[in-house]
Amino acid sequence: MRHARMVASVLVMSLVLATGHIAVAQGPIITITPTGATNTWAAGISGSQIVGYYSDSSVPVAKFHGFLTSAGGGSITTIDVFGAMDTWATGINASGVIVGHYIDGTGVHGFSLAGGVATPINVSGARSTVVTGVNDSGEVVGTYVDMAGLTHGFSLTSGDTPIQIDVPGARLTEATGVNNSGVVVGDYFDGLAFHGFSLASGATPTKIDVTGAGAVHTFAVGINTNGLIAGYYIDSASKFHGFVLNNGIFTTEDVSGAADTAVNGINNRDQTVGFYENAAMTVFGFFNKRHTR
Repeated sequence: MRHARMVASVLVMSLVLATGHIAVAQGPIITITPTGATNTWAAGISGSQIVGYYSDSSVPVAKFHGFLTSAGGGSITTIDVFGAMDTWATGINASGVIVGHYIDGTGVHGFSLAGGVATPINVSGARSTVVTGVNDSGEVVGTYVDMAGLTHGFSLTSGDTPIQIDVPGARLTEATGVNNSGVVVGDYFDGLAFHGFSLASGATPTKIDVTGAGAVHTFAVGINTNGLIAGYYIDSASKFHGFVLNNGIFTTEDVSGAADTAVNGINNRDQTVGFYENAAMTVFGFFNKRHTR
C-alpha cells in the first residue's frame, strides 16, 4: 500500500493535536472497483464526485489509470492524460476540476483537468511535480523534488508563483490537501517518523500525531471546509488505520475485516473515501457514507 513567496523560514511547529482517540462502529461502505482493475485507490471527493486511480493487468508491468465516479454509484470514467504511461487522479473540487499527476518519457508531472482539457503543472526547476489536492478557488497543493533531490510541499494559485512549504528540521515535506479557507494539510519526515501537519495561511503549522493505538507514523491527507482532517496512521505492526480528526479527537475509520485501511479524502458532508487491503493483498477503493452533515 502506499502519497509566490517562500515560507520555509517562518514555519515553526506548534500544538500537537492529540486530545483523544476513539474507535467507532463501521459505517455503510461502498466498494469502488473499475472494470479491469487489479487494485483500486479512492483518493479525493467533492460533493458526490469521487476520483482515484487503479492498476490494470498489463504485463510485464501494470499500468495506472485515473478514474471519476459518483458516490451514488453508476458509471466509472477512466482518466488518462497526454497519452502518458501512467495517470493518477487525486483531487477534485466543486466545479469538477480534477488534479493529479502522470508519468511520461520525461518524468513525473502534475496536471489539472477541466472541461475535458488537461493542463500540465510543473514547478519550475523541479525534477518532478506531483499534485494531490485542489479547493473550490482553484488553489492546488502538491509535492516536488528539486534538482538536489530534496522533497518540498507547495501550494499554487493560478497565475502566481508556487509557495514552497518546508517544515523546519524535516528531511522531506509533502502537501496533500487544501480546503476552501486555504488550510493545507500534509506530512513530513523528521528522520525517525512521519508526522501530519496543518497550515493556515499566515499562521504557523500544527503538528498532527495520533496518540495511543500503537501509532508510529501519522499522515494527514485531506481536509474539508468544516475543518475535519482525514488521514491514516501506521502502527507498530506496520498496519494501516484510517482516521478522521475533529476538534482534537481522532476517530478510527477501519473497514471491517480489512488487513489495512487508509482514508484519503473527506467532503463537506464529512463523508470519506480511501482504500483498504484484504488478506489476499488486493486493494479496493471505498466510499464511507457514515458521516452526514
